[in-house]
Amino acid sequence: MRTLAIARTDGYLEPCGCGGQQAGGLARRAQLLRDWRAEAADLVALDLGNFGSQPAAVPVVARALGAMGVLACGTAAEDLADYPTFTTACREAGLAHTSLVPPLESGAAPPAAIVVSGPGGPVCGLLSLCFGSLANAALTARAVDELERLHAAQPALPVLLISHRNVATTERLVAAIPGALRPVAVLAASDSNEPAPAWERDGLWWVPVAQRGRALVRLRLVRAAAGWEVRATAVLVADGPRDVAVQAMVDDYHRSTAPPPVASTPAPYPPVTACVPCHSGAVKAWRQQPHAHAVETLEQAGRLQAGCLRCHDERFRRDGQRSPAGDRGIECATCHDALADHLANTQRRPSSGARAACEGCHTAENSPHWDHPTYLTKILAACRAR
Repeated sequence: MRTLAIARTDGYLEPCGCGGQQAGGLARRAQLLRDWRAEAADLVALDLGNFGSQPAAVPVVARALGAMGVLACGTAAEDLADYPTFTTACREAGLAHTSLVPPLESGAAPPAAIVVSGPGGPVCGLLSLCFGSLANAALTARAVDELERLHAAQPALPVLLISHRNVATTERLVAAIPGALRPVAVLAASDSNEPAPAWERDGLWWVPVAQRGRALVRLRLVRAAAGWEVRATAVLVADGPRDVAVQAMVDDYHRSTAPPPVASTPAPYPPVTACVPCHSGAVKAWRQQPHAHAVETLEQAGRLQAGCLRCHDERFRRDGQRSPAGDRGIECATCHDALADHLANTQRRPSSGARAACEGCHTAENSPHWDHPTYLTKILAACRAR
């Protein structure tokens, strides 16, 4: 029997801590892998790739995966877009990677099929299908060539196919592969954030792997008379212990990539203080709301990151500059459009309470329990205070 642990990172260093969504993250996955290895010392860890669209995050993702003992990853389209950074990070972290694409504009040609070896020797062959310029017929022909090469070198080795393409396209490609060369399972990049069960179709196992590293799949390959039997169990990487070393890597990354110091110029929109003369009660009530302290929340957590500030700091959302001390966070101007016109002429009422404006930050990922009518009632109660 061969045991593998499989995840899909998607540049997901850690979950947003704002809205109660605490599943996933590199440090939690690392600890779960440590626990699994205590049960199966021969466990081999793989990743489906997509280290993220931020080049600065790619090296820390690769180092963290290397520290977890991940041996290989599939290369996704996002990784190919910044391939020099990705391949350097993989090499430095000791990560093998695979992608069945033609040479890139830089002239680099990612490795196609590879053999993944664990403590006891070769474990499986690995071939990754990515989005690229190859038409399906050409992609299928290359896949067959690579599988023939793997089979000739390691005829008894089970082969896993990573697919970043949709199921229908992958099914057509697999159907064209001769039976003796077919992989034993397809590791399918899924759009889901939750674990999903594997399924079997025409003798081939399909194993969906959730995005953002939020689920970890334990895959067992058992030698059987007719080939290999596949057993797959997916679990949510739930809120729980974190690997200290990997968490330190994530913390260091956040400290090193914090945006520049606060702005010294006035904000390009009316400040909260401009509303005090007529709405002192509402401003006082707002200052007691969590929205008014959204930047402080990030400071306390050590997460003054661009991705977080875009929701927590109105000034940063508008012009990319951090707000200075004082009133900052989700301000009057965040919810009230045309506020400057209203201040110039109080007969012009500003718009407010647009649901789309709230849902730009209160997403299913950041605020899984968010309900617009409930939260709007609370906000209006404060804003209508006198």
